[in-house]
Amino acid sequence: MRLKFSQNIYSYNYGMSKEEFKNWLKSLDRDGDGKLEIKDLRRATRDMLVLNFSFYKAWRAMQAADLNGDGYIHLDNDGEVQALMNYARNKWGIVINDV
Repeated sequence: MRLKFSQNIYSYNYGMSKEEFKNWLKSLDRDGDGKLEIKDLRRATRDMLVLNFSFYKAWRAMQAADLNGDGYIHLDNDGEVQALMNYARNKWGIVINDV
């Protein structure tokens, strides 16, 4: 199943707000434990963003954003979420507005 961003959530012309990005991350947390695993990031890069080499890109994102090294990105940890946001901007080309 391929999910696509709706125009009001994400547009290459306008991007998304930080809050929309955080909500998108929460939607990736399938088991609801408040943490993203590498499989969650891989599913996002493969199915939603349609990026090639999805495992590698998910692994690199995890390396960049998992600040405490436990193998998870904690959605309640502003530092880890900000690190993932910066990575998504720089490496995945997602436009995130500072609104």
